[in-house]
Amino acid sequence: MLLRTLAIWLAATLEPLRSPLAWLGLLSLTACVPLIVLVFGEGEASARAWLARSIVVEGLRWLLPLGALAGAAFAIRPSLRSGWAALPARRAEWFVAISAASFCLMFVCALCFVLGGTLALAALGEAGNLERSREAASFSHTARAQGGETAFIWPGTTETLEFEFANQGLPETLKGTFEFEIAWTRESAPQRDVPFSVTLVGERTVEATTRVEARRRASFEAPNPGGAAFKVLCRATDPALTVGMKRVSCRLEDSRPGPLASLAWLLIISLAGAALCASLALCVRSLATAPTSALAGILLLASLTLLPALSPGDFASRKRRQDVERQAESEASTLQQLAALASRLPRLMEPADFERFLAGRAATGEDAKGALLRLLMAAALLPAGALLFGRRQIA
Repeated sequence: MLLRTLAIWLAATLEPLRSPLAWLGLLSLTACVPLIVLVFGEGEASARAWLARSIVVEGLRWLLPLGALAGAAFAIRPSLRSGWAALPARRAEWFVAISAASFCLMFVCALCFVLGGTLALAALGEAGNLERSREAASFSHTARAQGGETAFIWPGTTETLEFEFANQGLPETLKGTFEFEIAWTRESAPQRDVPFSVTLVGERTVEATTRVEARRRASFEAPNPGGAAFKVLCRATDPALTVGMKRVSCRLEDSRPGPLASLAWLLIISLAGAALCASLALCVRSLATAPTSALAGILLLASLTLLPALSPGDFASRKRRQDVERQAESEASTLQQLAALASRLPRLMEPADFERFLAGRAATGEDAKGALLRLLMAAALLPAGALLFGRRQIA
């Protein structure tokens, strides 16, 4: 049984590779990211690096699952040429072998795409490297308003946010990033690009220079204040905005590794999600037509990507205002209740690593349990599909 399954799997895997068009397609997948960056990339090297990272992220997060479920839905085509055995006892073996072959081809295509992204980022030199950050060892504040882990400081007061870092291994010039939340005080229109000031306190006190990086993200740079440890103090300076942060909101740049390790991890995460979509399509295909099974995979992809993000447009701003002003929580509407239920659904792929990579930071393995769970679910669907396919009446 095992030898027959391996023989069918090997034949089904090598058959597409015998065609010159298959090798042309793999070469196109490898070259697409460098070519797009070369043709459409404009401006500084950092802008071209962002373009390369965005292409890789969107390809792994959206195109790979769609291609996997579409290919898996149309992979089950019983024919004598593809090793189809007419006996019902052999159908399950044929189903498992063809499914494994489709997974292998999906892995090869994704690997070529990621290899092209790696080459494009490596060609950009230092701009293509990623930032590996050091988070604060401790976080304290004198803020009166707090919503969960986030503390909000008010302008015109002495309230501060204090992040403490160990000084071991840090360079003479420190570079860091803040990710913050804001709430309008209704006093006036916002006046500053960065609504807070940054001071480093160690053996000496140093004022840092700040710069806007993106929406609600700012960077700072300052000389190392010295000492075994130092604190980064933030005070709100814009009279129109309160500023909220938590411990992970402040990071110091520790090193700038290459993109290969992060891309490999993103590839594992995306393959786990794509395998789940493909396994569901194959399981449905065992008793239905190819379009029906592709539709089932698309419904799974849509439900595990769109529904967890469902929320009213003003939900985040109203929630922050309730935290800051300590207002009583209003009665939830029907849409908010549905959004709360939908947000409890597990995601097909957690967006944190993809967003971190898109922002130029190294991806971490925080979604390892989720990826493993998706792989186990995909593996559990294949035996069920093989059992149903073996009992299916086929003329």
